[in-house]
Amino acid sequence: MIYSIGYDGGLSIPTLQTLLARLDAVLCDVRSLPSSRIPGFHGTTLKSTFGTRYLHLPQLGGIDVNASGVALKIAPEDIRALALSAQSAHVLIMCKEHAPCDCHRHRTVAAPLWAMHGTDVFHLMPDDGLRWDAPGATPCVFPESGWDGEWEGEHDNTQTLDQHLKGR
Repeated sequence: MIYSIGYDGGLSIPTLQTLLARLDAVLCDVRSLPSSRIPGFHGTTLKSTFGTRYLHLPQLGGIDVNASGVALKIAPEDIRALALSAQSAHVLIMCKEHAPCDCHRHRTVAAPLWAMHGTDVFHLMPDDGLRWDAPGATPCVFPESGWDGEWEGEHDNTQTLDQHLKGR
């Protein structure tokens, strides 16, 4: 199973540690460059905190144009490798952007996982609890003012992480 989260919405390292333990997941950092001004989220710090449960996957990063301004796509074999890894272990992909629909984790990682392999990616959204969205159902659309805990439009695939874990 694959999950995704952005740390810019106030995610803390202790919360991330708890999530990884509850999900029994490996943390896959899908930033092109694993640096951050937010304490604890620099790649070297994450590696020392999580050890073998941390992987940096720059090939799944969000830089989507090259120096010539030509749009880049993530290679299908990298998407396939992530789908295969999720068959043997739970994976939590992480990037900075809080809202998945504003981030490459949804557009260039989760959507192709669904389209090419039928793999759901559950976007964890810090709120009172954690909420998820399976991109194969209905694409998530956020209000321009930010996510207020409700989906815009017809989305009935939102539940707390506890509800999700009970059902898996």
